[in-house]
Amino acid sequence: VLLLRDQATLFVCGSNAFNPVCANYSTDTLRPIGDTISGMARCPYDPKHANVALFSDGMLFTATVTDFLAIDAVIYRSLGDRPTLRTVKHDSKWFKEPYFVHAVEWGSHVYFFFREIAMEFNYLEKVVVSRVGRVCKNDVGGSPRVLEKQWTSFLKARLNCSVPGDSHFYFNVLQALTGVVSLGGRPVVLAVFSTPSNSLKFLVRPNASAAGAAGPSVFLEEFEAYRPDRCGWPGGETGPRMLSLELDAASGALLAAFPRCVVRVPVARCQQYSGCMKSCIGSQDPYCGWAPDGTCIFLSPGT
Repeated sequence: VLLLRDQATLFVCGSNAFNPVCANYSTDTLRPIGDTISGMARCPYDPKHANVALFSDGMLFTATVTDFLAIDAVIYRSLGDRPTLRTVKHDSKWFKEPYFVHAVEWGSHVYFFFREIAMEFNYLEKVVVSRVGRVCKNDVGGSPRVLEKQWTSFLKARLNCSVPGDSHFYFNVLQALTGVVSLGGRPVVLAVFSTPSNSLKFLVRPNASAAGAAGPSVFLEEFEAYRPDRCGWPGGETGPRMLSLELDAASGALLAAFPRCVVRVPVARCQQYSGCMKSCIGSQDPYCGWAPDGTCIFLSPGT
C-alpha cells in the first residue's frame, strides 16, 4: 500500500516478511512520522495476494486478506473518526475467494471491483465472475445483536461484459480498471476483461441518446495489448498480468501497465475505416468521424 494520506504525509504498508506493518512518512523528507501500526486487514501477508486501498475523509478503506493462508477476505475501514468495520467473516454469500482489482470513491460511497467464485453456479465447476461491491462511507455498523462492527450497507452486483447473440459470450475475468473519467459528458470507468483461458481485451461504449439516457453496450473491438517482443514472454498459465490501466484523454490512449513494461494503446483505430464512409460511421466508434476529404479521422475530445 502506498497512498497520499494528506499533502504532507505518505501512508505505506508492507508484508514485512509475513508480518504486515504500516507507517507514515513525510512527503518532503521521506522520514518516518510516529510509530508503526499493524498492517493486518490493511495489506496482505504475502505480496502475491491481491490488495486495494484508498483514503477518503481521513478514513482508510482496504480490500485484502487478513490471514497467512488468504482464507479470510475482507473489506475493511479503519483510522479516521468512525468505528472500524469489516465484512462478515467466512461467509460465501459475501465473498468466495475474491481477487480485488481496484477501488473507487464516488459521492458518499466507495466501490470495490473484484472477481470471485460464483456461488450461484456452484452446481458447475468453479465459475469465476466479476463484481462490484459498494459500501457507504459513513456506515456506523450494526447493533450488538446483528452485524456488530460489520458493514450494514454492503451490496454487490455482477459485472456483465459479454458479446450479445443467440448465446452470449462472456468475458468474466476483470483484469484492470481506470479511475472515474468523463466520457461523453458522463462519469464512467473503463475496464479490461478476459476469458479464464486467455487474455483477450476489448472496449465497450455505453450508448447515449440526445437526452443523455444510457442504452445497451456495444462490442467495438477485440485486440491484444501485450507485446511479447517488447515486454518479454509472460510466465505461468494465466498469461500476462495487467497491473494498472489509465486513460490519457488528452492524447486519446489507454496506458496499460504490465510487470515489465507500459503499453500505450490508442482508444480508436480510425485508419481501419479510411476510404469507406459506411464502415467509418457503422463502426459506432465514438472517437471516429467522417471528414469532408473522404477519410475516417480521430475526433479529439470536445470536437
